[in-house]
Amino acid sequence: MSNDTSVYLGQHAPESPRDRLMRKISEDMALPTLGAAVAKVIEITSSGEDSVSKLAHFVLADVSLTQKILRLSNTIHYRTAAGVPVTTISRAIFLLGFNTVKTSALAMLLVECFKDKSQAQSVRKELVHALCASIIGREMAQRGRYQDAEEAAVAALFKNIGRLLVASFDHVLFGRIEAMLLSGHADAGNAANLLMGCSYDRLGGLALQEWKIPESIVQSLGPLPMGEQKKATHRNEWLKQVASFSDEVAGLVLTTGSDNLSETCKPLLLKFGKVL
Repeated sequence: MSNDTSVYLGQHAPESPRDRLMRKISEDMALPTLGAAVAKVIEITSSGEDSVSKLAHFVLADVSLTQKILRLSNTIHYRTAAGVPVTTISRAIFLLGFNTVKTSALAMLLVECFKDKSQAQSVRKELVHALCASIIGREMAQRGRYQDAEEAAVAALFKNIGRLLVASFDHVLFGRIEAMLLSGHADAGNAANLLMGCSYDRLGGLALQEWKIPESIVQSLGPLPMGEQKKATHRNEWLKQVASFSDEVAGLVLTTGSDNLSETCKPLLLKFGKVL
């Protein structure tokens, strides 16, 4: 079975697809703004003192974000609990919970940044995957034994940021990686390495570092050892496990019928069952 990358790259492919991608990403005016906003939300939620009021002020500074958070807090599920309409962000934070507002705000910022990109179908698919992984990560965080375990939802949200960036900024390359994957010539990591010069996770990590995202989130994008996982001995290792688990479960949920989901998840349960 041949791994000749010229079949997928084409004869006139640039020498460094990764460098070309990073240049395109750095030239996009919206992404540094997204990175700064994400870093600010994480900084606020890690500060402890007056974090609720700081988060409220951050949300209020963005009219679109304010509207979305208020709309969420006035959905049937939360309105039933509250009994009255929610008209202020501080009330929304009290009703939804601090961590729910934080994670929702990050997800909304991500969607807002990428929603108008070309090749909308592939980008939308990756956004849905990211949001699904974040929800799973948030549930896993409730079981966490580490301080600030809620950061797992953020790590899960950004686990597939590399795929999202490639789909957004070089859809042709994204298609070639997917074609190699579907051909059976390589798995996802090897296909990206062969055609792009680095894995999706590595590209995502480079982008997050450029946006000054905390190192714990960047490290959570890294690969795990093969096979059954061992109990994490420190918080960053646990974050990586949760991010990977959430990402893999999201992929299965979005591609597998409900009748076959339990059977399809068995290998994943064997891999993570003893550690999460």
